Amino acid sequence: MKFCKVDKQGQLSLHGDPRLLYAVMLGMRVWIVASDWHFTALASVIAGRYAVTRRQFANLPGERKKERKLMDY
Repeated sequence: MKFCKVDKQGQLSLHGDPRLLYAVMLGMRVWIVASDWHFTALASVIAGRYAVTRRQFANLPGERKKERKLMDY
């Protein structure tokens, strides 16, 4: 709200250099792309741990109530 204002009629007015607004927008886009690897890594670790411990599918032959692990399937 430092560089733009919206009046009661909904009109947008820019104050200051538009290059500065573009630089802020570009900086946020760079930050999103640069920090994406961290969240992708966390999601992969969570999915891997879940897949290692999850049991489902048909019962193992010779065992009555023990199901196969997802990673063994």
